[in-house]
Amino acid sequence: MTRRFARRQFLGGAGVAIGLPWAIRGSLQANAATDACAAPQRLIVYYLPNGMIMPAFTPDGVGSTWTPSRILQPIAAFQSDVTVITGLQNAPGIPERGAYHAGATGAFVTSNHVAPDTTTIRAAVSLDQRIAQKLAACTRLPSLQLGLDDGRSAGDCDHGYSCAYWTNISWATPTALLPKIVNPRVAFDRIFEGLDPEATLQERNRRQHYKKSVLDYALAEAQELNAELGGEDKLKLDQYLTSVREVERRVDATGTDPVLGCHQPPPLENSDDVHQRVDAMTAIMKLALQCDATRVISFMLGNSVSERNFDFLGASGNYHGISHHGDKPDEIEKLIKIETWELEQFAKLLAALKETEDFDGKTLLDNTCVYLSSEFSDPNSHDYRDLPTLLAGSCGGAFKSGQHLRVPEGTPMANLFVNILQAFGLAESSFGDDGTAPLTALG
Repeated sequence: MTRRFARRQFLGGAGVAIGLPWAIRGSLQANAATDACAAPQRLIVYYLPNGMIMPAFTPDGVGSTWTPSRILQPIAAFQSDVTVITGLQNAPGIPERGAYHAGATGAFVTSNHVAPDTTTIRAAVSLDQRIAQKLAACTRLPSLQLGLDDGRSAGDCDHGYSCAYWTNISWATPTALLPKIVNPRVAFDRIFEGLDPEATLQERNRRQHYKKSVLDYALAEAQELNAELGGEDKLKLDQYLTSVREVERRVDATGTDPVLGCHQPPPLENSDDVHQRVDAMTAIMKLALQCDATRVISFMLGNSVSERNFDFLGASGNYHGISHHGDKPDEIEKLIKIETWELEQFAKLLAALKETEDFDGKTLLDNTCVYLSSEFSDPNSHDYRDLPTLLAGSCGGAFKSGQHLRVPEGTPMANLFVNILQAFGLAESSFGDDGTAPLTALG
């Protein structure tokens, strides 16, 4: 008997669902070409805190003949997959009074001016959520919000501005922020089985006792499906299941306990553990896209005003304090080391996406738009102009990669967001407070 496979084939039992990677699903679906969700484009928003030393970030040359700068050296191997854009600004991020970080981070992917109020937060629907709303019917999770550092989403953190603007970048509505997950184990469970707010303590303890892997629940159905696949697809399925186990092993290695239900994860410590956490979150982002659990992810490598100590880089001290370098060469050198490390983490994500085959024989990176930036350029002056901006992947051919685009100084960042919205099929000609047209040079 020939089995008809739906657009999303799930392996699993006991409430566990594992989406097949698109590389396999493409072989199983006779009607994939007519399915509105069959050719996925993905978006990752990648936030870096505390600005950037732009002279060490901006590459030499423009067009396709650019040379990676010192800070961009970690992504040199992906030069043909990345577009660097200089000259963009996010003017809506200018605060009404002194709250530079709150204002700029609140506008990071909303391009919306946020007002000082510690009791009522209000921004605008963010770029990632505009796209998540369009793709909501295509995946089990409309979007996934991830990060490294926990933090308050209430109270006064910055001259009368809510702490929410420091610790979150995704907004489903102007008044509904989407808090990020900072515990890798919770993120893993969110992808494969979802959080269960109805679970009792006894049920949670039982799961902890048996320590069942999500794959263990799915083995029987995986074996059944394996019998129906050809040799090449059997190999892909085996590679996929192996990658899931590897991610689970990496998550477990971080030492964080799974938090089932809707409890807040414990705060993260600023320690060398950051390496394991970044690696775990990077693998989770790749896997979430590979298994089509979601097509929209936001990731904060640190909260705004991050105070992480990077002594393991030879840059000891309070990161935010160092960012106010006062033009001191030693402090600037520390910042360059930190920012280069940040790009190294970004390069790991690009590598993970590029080495993963997608449904059409291309790679996940080919069919993804990865947007990287920070709330500032020069952090010492809280400069919102000439923001560090990278766009990796071509979003399924919507963008020409491998360029350094130098746009006229003062061009709104929101204009780039119009390009991204249009790449996902949204007929938008404006965005936020100042986006009026797409960047013409990006196509």
